[in-house]
Amino acid sequence: MVFEMSPHIRQNSVMTESDESLLFDLQLAAELGKTLLERNKELENSLRQHQCIIEDRTQEIEYLTKQTAALREVNESRLRIYEQLEISIQDLERTNHRLVIDSASDKKQIKSLLANIEALELRCEELQRALDEITVEVEREKIKSKRLSACSPIETELPPIDATSEELNDLLKDNQMLKTKNAKCERKIVELQQKISCLLEENEALNEDSNKLLQRDEYIRCLQEEVSTLEQIRQGKLCQLCLQNTDNKFRLTAEDDDESIADSLLLDEKQDAFLKIQERRPNLAHMLWELSTTPAAYYMLLSEFQVAVKRRLEPTFIPPCLRAHLRSGIGLSEIRSGVGQAVTQHLPIRPLAIPFSLSSRLLRGVSLKK
Repeated sequence: MVFEMSPHIRQNSVMTESDESLLFDLQLAAELGKTLLERNKELENSLRQHQCIIEDRTQEIEYLTKQTAALREVNESRLRIYEQLEISIQDLERTNHRLVIDSASDKKQIKSLLANIEALELRCEELQRALDEITVEVEREKIKSKRLSACSPIETELPPIDATSEELNDLLKDNQMLKTKNAKCERKIVELQQKISCLLEENEALNEDSNKLLQRDEYIRCLQEEVSTLEQIRQGKLCQLCLQNTDNKFRLTAEDDDESIADSLLLDEKQDAFLKIQERRPNLAHMLWELSTTPAAYYMLLSEFQVAVKRRLEPTFIPPCLRAHLRSGIGLSEIRSGVGQAVTQHLPIRPLAIPFSLSSRLLRGVSLKK
């Protein structure tokens, strides 16, 4: 049998199929909307992250541009200093070359003067020998003349020895002239030796200056390398890891410079404080010993300290050691023994911040007790 469907049933079936398709389409649209919303949220989050990264990068770029500008200025100033140092190095090299030439010429002159001195000394020895021979001959002639005058009754006058006396006078004059020349040559030698020593000292000073200039050149080269690395960072030629390494190095060097400056200032302050303590140490030790040996001065000090603490006139007036002793109620004998040990063992006693009026009153009390 064949069942025939009525038109109403057919219309209902068509309506149900269309409703199902609509429901399916609505479900698909809802799922697509959810996925699109999630994707939109993810994109918004990623966009925010990228914006934060871009802001950080812009701040880093601004910081690096400022650093490069500052380093460029430093580099320009260092280049000017480097040019001045090169000029000074050239001047020092010229002066060093001139001093070397002068020292060589002075050495040659000293050698020639030494040769002249040796020749003059030989000439002086020869003249001295000739003078000795002539004096011996003159003495012999005198002895002969005395013997002849004693033997003959008639006084016979001997002819004067003119030639020998003139030759003797000439030899004496030559000897005197050679001695004066020798003294002048010795003075010149001493002066030249002093000049050579001065030139050697100047040469050593110039060598030290050149070494210092070479060290400065190496320092300037290191700075130029740092500037070149920063230029590469600015142009984007280095990776992020190298950028972090260079940034960390730069920060470390800046922090090291600050720490070195702070350390130098602290060292200066510590040295000044140490000198002041060294100057005041004998008086303070003597005063503390006298305070520990006199009960009246000790109780006067305690009363003054308690008044100062109550009124809060000077909050840093009492040292921590005395404040602890006052709070714990340590007696006079214990403090006296501690001060005595510090004085006998020559331990460094810290200076007490005692006002002038209080110290004068304490010293008056100690003197009255004495």
